[in-house]
Amino acid sequence: MSRPGFLKAGLRDLPIDPESGESKSPMHKSVYRRFEAGSVLLYDRMAAYRPGNMRVHVDFKHHFGGSAAQLPQCVADDIEQKWENAGYVGRLLPTYNIEEVVLSGGFRVALGPPKRAA
Repeated sequence: MSRPGFLKAGLRDLPIDPESGESKSPMHKSVYRRFEAGSVLLYDRMAAYRPGNMRVHVDFKHHFGGSAAQLPQCVADDIEQKWENAGYVGRLLPTYNIEEVVLSGGFRVALGPPKRAA
């Protein structure tokens, strides 16, 4: 039975610059770690992380024998560090000072302003 969804199974094509033939798509830091890790878990086996679509990426093509390694150019913003710096570690939404209010008809609602980060 197939499940409907917006993500299709398989590798996704990276956008490629028509002049250079390379992709400079931003990649999460975990992708860089997986490439450098040696063997990683790939579904049901351990092997080097080498998805074929990354062969054209400027930061990973050297893993496929295309060139010498260079400093990464396309590391995405470190969103986890930004969240930590903002005081939101471990939660996506601010916590609230909760006060229960009973509305007409017996409906109960929790209201309150967000707590300030310490």
